[in-house]
Amino acid sequence: GTDDDCINIIESLARLLKKHSGLKNILPITTAKVPIVKFYHVQTGLEGDISLYNTLALHNTHLLASYATIDTRVKILCYVMKVFAKMYDGKKPEKLVDGWNVYFFDDLPSHWPHYGKNRESVGQLWLGLLQFYTEDFDFREHVVCIRQHARLTTFNKQWTSKLIAIEDPFDLNHNLGAGLSRKMINFIMKAFINSRKVFGTPVTAFPVQYPSTMEYFFDPDVLTEGEVAPNDRCCRICGKIGHFMKDCPMRRKSRHRQDSERGADAQRDDTLDQVKNPSEQWRKRDPLEPRCCFLCGSNTHMKKDCHLYRGPAGNAPYISCRNMGQFGPKKNQEE
Repeated sequence: GTDDDCINIIESLARLLKKHSGLKNILPITTAKVPIVKFYHVQTGLEGDISLYNTLALHNTHLLASYATIDTRVKILCYVMKVFAKMYDGKKPEKLVDGWNVYFFDDLPSHWPHYGKNRESVGQLWLGLLQFYTEDFDFREHVVCIRQHARLTTFNKQWTSKLIAIEDPFDLNHNLGAGLSRKMINFIMKAFINSRKVFGTPVTAFPVQYPSTMEYFFDPDVLTEGEVAPNDRCCRICGKIGHFMKDCPMRRKSRHRQDSERGADAQRDDTLDQVKNPSEQWRKRDPLEPRCCFLCGSNTHMKKDCHLYRGPAGNAPYISCRNMGQFGPKKNQEE
């Protein structure tokens, strides 16, 4: 059968096995080269799996059976090696939810030998966190991970194309940092670096312009250098957050309206104009729809009118070509 047939059969088989009272931990694995259903037999304590069209496994089983008939010790050694492999693998208890092991020690005092031994203050822990992620941790090489003490590399996770990788503690295929844009990551790292400098610098006397110590340490003009978080994840058609330009409902609405107009004989001329300029239709915005600035998120102006917008020269405000004559040097009248 086809691959799709195998996957459908495996998923259907998994649903049937879940109804069996003598089995548990039913897990269909359809993304493997050979799709299988894993299960645990409660009465015998044995683990098993079922696959389809895996003819190579039949020959493998026949080979092991032939070895076992040569000497009875072969069968015993095979079982010993199997147990040894499971022990060496350090398999932990499982609690499967949606195919993922969500088990964790919820009674740390009895399992964690270092429980209660850390005596650092909250300030020391906070400064240590900032120092670790700004001076020690390499985001290009490692993944932010809370489920193990050893460093987890981006190469091992195959997340090398992302600027920042944060592993979900349960869904291990989910990179929590995949949705962050380059601008947002730079904004976050700048805030971390500035925070490390502010919190790591001893203060003998707080400036008088700060009414409290909290406002001194969390001054946005210092931590983010007066910048607001980039709002570059919103749709460039309607200005709303939650979808991209290709999925914009205004674009789909405009295309539907355009198709209707093309089918109407009374508006044939308008239809021909739209065919010449198909991109102009979805660029039109409904005046009732709120729009926002891509830089600061305000709905009172657009990006070109934002005080945060900078032109190609860096810090210089953007000046359109239409206004260059006002600010540029005047030409000689003779010319």
